[in-house]
Amino acid sequence: ELKGEPIAKAEYDNLNISLNHTSPEKGVPVYYFSARFETEVEFADDVELIVRCDDGSTVFIDGEKVFEDKTLHSAMNFPLKVIEGGKPHKVEIEYFQAGGEAAIGLFYCEVVSDGLTEVYLPQGKWLDLFGGKVYEGGKTVGRKYGLKEMPLFVRLGALLPLAYEARNTKEQKWDKLVFDFYPDRNASDIGYLYEDDTESTAYKLGQFKKSGYEAYYRDEENAFVVKLHPSAGNFDGGKNFKERDITVKYHLLNGAPVRRVTVNGKDNAFTENGKDSGVFPLNTAHTAADGAVVITTFKTRTDGEYEVKFYI
Repeated sequence: ELKGEPIAKAEYDNLNISLNHTSPEKGVPVYYFSARFETEVEFADDVELIVRCDDGSTVFIDGEKVFEDKTLHSAMNFPLKVIEGGKPHKVEIEYFQAGGEAAIGLFYCEVVSDGLTEVYLPQGKWLDLFGGKVYEGGKTVGRKYGLKEMPLFVRLGALLPLAYEARNTKEQKWDKLVFDFYPDRNASDIGYLYEDDTESTAYKLGQFKKSGYEAYYRDEENAFVVKLHPSAGNFDGGKNFKERDITVKYHLLNGAPVRRVTVNGKDNAFTENGKDSGVFPLNTAHTAADGAVVITTFKTRTDGEYEVKFYI
């Protein structure tokens, strides 16, 4: 909380602070501190202000609260508000830093006359992870984005392994993973998860592990298939997990309900959760901003083969 007398004061030509486990000013702790920044800005033309923060911040423009973020996350950009050119505007930022790296910055961008942000999408079908709309690729698309949105797309057919949030790689544990699946009958995915001890250079001597995965549609069973292959390789240390808790997050993109889920031929429990516009995309939560999802969870051994089927 921003209470009491400040332990340090400073003046900056511009606000663009990025700290790699260091203190921002003498007397200020490296972790778990808060700060207030105040400035007055004036531009010739209308511009949109943007705050970049790691962790959270609350922003006031001309006394109006335009943004509040009290969550922990890595550095992210958040659009604030379009301000009128040719007049001064007072900006106040209340910032807090928890653990890990720190960042706080105030930036601006010119305002496009129609308010659209345009993005070129390669060939394929692409899902807007905020709006939930599917676009055909090979062209430029554009739309207006809200306060906590940005252009973020995933190619249909993709299977993305997600680790749970941690402050750094030393604290990160991959004994629990979420595979974020965006099914499409005409697209597939194949890849692998790379792991090492995260601390030494033993990977240069071959001390690492790769765990393959793939996803596709099987027409004869009317089912989408996710395969997790046995890990190949090895390394020393406590992060070389032999067992994992796996969650597959299946996005209901085509509207067809999932009738049954099996893991290696045996029925596995699943739940269907509705759209949650309040969550950020590509997260390990059991909901999604783009639409409803089906969640199924099971335990695995890293030396085993697992085939998950979603029957529609």
